[in-house]
Amino acid sequence: TVGEPPRGRVLIMTAGQPQALLSSIRSRAQTVELLKPPLELLGPHATSQQLKLSDGLPGLTFALAHQDQDHPLLQAVTVVRSLLAASTFDRLTQGDSLAKDKLLAQNVMQVTAHMSHAALLTGKNSARWQKVAQAAHQAQVDQKAGVQPKLLVTSFMLSL
Repeated sequence: TVGEPPRGRVLIMTAGQPQALLSSIRSRAQTVELLKPPLELLGPHATSQQLKLSDGLPGLTFALAHQDQDHPLLQAVTVVRSLLAASTFDRLTQGDSLAKDKLLAQNVMQVTAHMSHAALLTGKNSARWQKVAQAAHQAQVDQKAGVQPKLLVTSFMLSL
């Protein structure tokens, strides 16, 4: 088990939000932070647009480059693209299904944050992307605080 692993065994866990883990787990764990590789290392494997869209996340970069439809973040990219192109009404109608899929909702918030960060670096449409970045940030804060998913997603949709 995680609490008492067998002697001589090492368990490797990953967490996108380590602070969300139980304190009893965190107290027994050694944290190793993995940084994103330099874009120069990813460049030969993807287009500049794919690099910008993935914000340098290696798994997402390769999923975009190889059109790996099974990658959970690539699914979130598709959702985010449709949300950003949709009207407020259409976003709200999509909110019900997103609120019911907690993992997809979390990935959508993460991808939205990465996409807005990458877009802000280009300097184009800064006001729009600042608004998107703020919406993503607030949604991630609310998610960590345990805000009810339907309320969180509705607020996010209205803020885009």
